[in-house]
Amino acid sequence: GVALWQAREARAQRVQAEGLIEYMIGDLRKKLQPVGRLDVLDGVGLKALDYYAAQDPGSLDADSLGRRARAFHMIGSLAEQRGRFDEAVRDFQQAADTTSRLLRADPHDPQRIFDQSQSEYWVGYVQWYRGRLHEAEAAFRRYDDMARRMNAVRPGDHDWQLEGVFSKTNIGIVLTELGRADEALPLLSQARSEMAQIARSHPEDAVSDGNTIGWSAIAYAALGRDQEAIRAESDKIAAAQRAPNADKDQDVHFLVANAHHETANWQRDLGDTDDAL
Repeated sequence: GVALWQAREARAQRVQAEGLIEYMIGDLRKKLQPVGRLDVLDGVGLKALDYYAAQDPGSLDADSLGRRARAFHMIGSLAEQRGRFDEAVRDFQQAADTTSRLLRADPHDPQRIFDQSQSEYWVGYVQWYRGRLHEAEAAFRRYDDMARRMNAVRPGDHDWQLEGVFSKTNIGIVLTELGRADEALPLLSQARSEMAQIARSHPEDAVSDGNTIGWSAIAYAALGRDQEAIRAESDKIAAAQRAPNADKDQDVHFLVANAHHETANWQRDLGDTDDAL
């Protein structure tokens, strides 16, 4: 009887501890990261990993291993923001090793698919940032495959629809930088169409809508289609300004300024110096 009670008590304590970890790497992170408190987030991630390091790996169930992987996602993203790319790659690869193993064990579980998608995204992002474009393309294509599986399992989920847009956009960005804008443009156009549909019912996604349009403009310009690029930049401004409280939103201001900057460059290239000025 004592042994059973102790086992139940230990299980209850683990549930409580991991609930706190889930909050720290989820909701708390979303609150602290926008205000630049990377120092606090560093401590949060390390505390979470310290907790799992003290556990017997064989005693961790799939949900616990998933939370451990998400902790690695967080500390990897913090390392990337500080320019510590070797650390970031190591952290993201550790997460990917876990999430891929969990996915193989339960290939139809939505959470397992999502966790693996995030591992692939972060691996691709760091490779892209380091200029390793072929490695980034491969990771982003795996990310896109995960996004398709996610939306097949749970169609209509707003957050997962966004993942589908982001995965296509990321591939398009890399293809454009590889000099393959002709391959990139159809993907970016599809992402733009999907993002516009999402933003119609979710105006809080207006900035993402503007960003997606902006990447298609860059692909147009890479193909020498500057007039179409200029029209896309005009669409980007209109999309961004549909955001709630757009006049007070710094992300909107950035997109509008960026659109004018890009448009001026292309007008100059076309010989429209007065308009460019």
